[in-house]
Amino acid sequence: MLRRRLSMVIIGAMLATVTIAAPTAGARPGSTGPTLSGPSGVHVGDTYTVNGSGFAPGSWVPLEITEAGGCCLAVGMVADEYGRFAYAGPAWAPGTYRVRAMVQRNGSGRWRVAAEWTFEAYP
Repeated sequence: MLRRRLSMVIIGAMLATVTIAAPTAGARPGSTGPTLSGPSGVHVGDTYTVNGSGFAPGSWVPLEITEAGGCCLAVGMVADEYGRFAYAGPAWAPGTYRVRAMVQRNGSGRWRVAAEWTFEAYP
């Protein structure tokens, strides 16, 4: 049931991105490509921040966030004029959190994982 819910949330987020006229995401020429960064660990109840860089300026960047215990969240970010964005969220439970950023494949409407970041939440 949880996997189906995760799939529906991700599919809904992806469909929403297809209906929005946004530039194609991808790395700027001369950059090292899309990356995510943030702390390696936080305490439960603290807020964490994921920083993205190397994305196409103004591009739509879907994020898939898997929280400890398997819960999920899909959000969309827009890269600034330098190809950066920041997402902040609370650590709800102890365990591993994973964040994946997507970019569009050659304007095809299909998406791929461009960057991934994980961290631990401690009690």
